[in-house]
Amino acid sequence: MALNRAKERLYSHYGQSGYAKMTARFFNWFGDPSMEMRTARPQSLTVTHPANLSAGNESSFSVVVRSGDVLLEGARVALVTTSGESHVVETDNNGRATFEFAPSKTMSVTVTEHNAIPYEGKIVIASEGPKAVIQPNKVINAGSWFYLDGRESVVTEGVLRYQWTQISGNKVVINQANDSRAWVDTSDSISQDETLVFKLMVTNESGESAFATHSVLVKASATTAVKDNQAPVARVGADQKIAVRTWAILDGSKSTEVDGSIVSYQWTKVSGTAEERRRGT
Repeated sequence: MALNRAKERLYSHYGQSGYAKMTARFFNWFGDPSMEMRTARPQSLTVTHPANLSAGNESSFSVVVRSGDVLLEGARVALVTTSGESHVVETDNNGRATFEFAPSKTMSVTVTEHNAIPYEGKIVIASEGPKAVIQPNKVINAGSWFYLDGRESVVTEGVLRYQWTQISGNKVVINQANDSRAWVDTSDSISQDETLVFKLMVTNESGESAFATHSVLVKASATTAVKDNQAPVARVGADQKIAVRTWAILDGSKSTEVDGSIVSYQWTKVSGTAEERRRGT
C-alpha cells in the first residue's frame, strides 16, 4: 500500500516517463530501500513506562523495553503529543530510553524493534487545576472606587473564565464581574467603617474550578461620622425636698451616651436663692 501510494505521487508530480518511471521500476524490483525487512518471527514487546505525569513540571522518566526476559538495546521509543510534538530515543544496553522535558499534553507511546510487534501505549498528562489569586487592596475611603484584580490567577494551559461575587457587607455593584479585573464604586454616605468581602471563582477549559476570597476595609469619612453622631442624654432623677441647712445630692450618673462615653459633666443653677455648691462637676 505504502509503495503504491509513493509511486502514485511520483507519477503525479514527475509524469510517467524518464527518471520517474525508472525509479518506480527499481522500487518494484528491489523494494522500498527504507523498509526494514524482518529476519525472524515477530515477538511481542513488554514495555514499562509511567501511566501518568504532571503537566508543566520538568520531568525525567524512562521507558524500559523487554522481549521476554531480555532487555532490548536499540529499540526505538517515540512519544507524540496530541498536538504533534514528538520525542524519539533509542534504548541503551539496559533496555532503557530516558526522556527529560516538561510534558504538557497526553502522549502516545510507540515502541518498534527489528523483529518485534510494535507496542502502542499512552502516558496521560494530569493537568494541574487552576488557582485563583487576588491582588491586595489598601484601605479604601468611602466615596472612592477600587479594583478587584485577579489577573495573576494561574492556569497550566488554555484560558480562564472569571466570576466575581460579593459574599458579605453592604451591597455594592461589581462592574465587569466576568473579567479578570473588576471594579467597585463605594458610597460616601456610610456612617462607620465597614468590611466588604468578595469571592473570585476561576474555571479552566476542562471545567475545573478554584476560588479565593478577599476583604476590603472601607473607611467612613470624618464629616459623615460627626454628622451622624447622637447627642448624650442627661438624667438627674426625681425632684427633691430637703430641710434648711442640709445637703442635697445632685446625681447625673444615669446619663447615657450611645456613640461612646461621656467625657465631662457641668452643673448650673437656673433659679432660686443663693447656695453653696461643692463638687459641681
